[in-house]
Amino acid sequence: MFTLLFFDDFYLHQRTNLSRHVGQPILLREGTLHDPHVDPAWGYPTVFQDRESGAWRCVYQGQTADGRFVSVVAESHDGIHWVLPDLAELIPIRNRLTPHQLFSVDRFGEWNGPYLDPTAVGTDAWLRALVVTPGTGTCALQSLMVTSPDGLHWSYVDGVPAWHPFGADPISYMYWNPYRGSHVIATRPSQRTGA
Repeated sequence: MFTLLFFDDFYLHQRTNLSRHVGQPILLREGTLHDPHVDPAWGYPTVFQDRESGAWRCVYQGQTADGRFVSVVAESHDGIHWVLPDLAELIPIRNRLTPHQLFSVDRFGEWNGPYLDPTAVGTDAWLRALVVTPGTGTCALQSLMVTSPDGLHWSYVDGVPAWHPFGADPISYMYWNPYRGSHVIATRPSQRTGA
């Protein structure tokens, strides 16, 4: 066991009807997502509720037995019990590695947790993800962006300048900064030693 210290309230300007305490979590074993097709250790998952169907979706990446990363999805009607949908007919992919795979591995290396963009709700770009794929020439990795309206149908955004000059090693995150009025990417500056 270890000691869990409370955070210092010094930086809180005001507390109204707020009582802080440590809760007692309850493990719901039936809520555990098992994926027999991939190792989700580097999953970078995002869970959201689809506006059209009401279904919960968990989009994540997993590593196949031969070491390739694939983007996959699990679905749930209640956010606890998860199934892996067979997307073969809905999303045709050449050389499909798993039934619930979202992208072809041809242009997919790894992704960094998909982001729900509050400025694009209701559009085809509501979900965004930063993708790193093997590059060409002097650039070892290429930095791409993909968007989706539902977490199932993804499109590469053409014409967007590379979001990283060298191709970032995950993990990188994108978010909307309301104070700056812009999207921000938090990432490593370089994979090079000493950078």
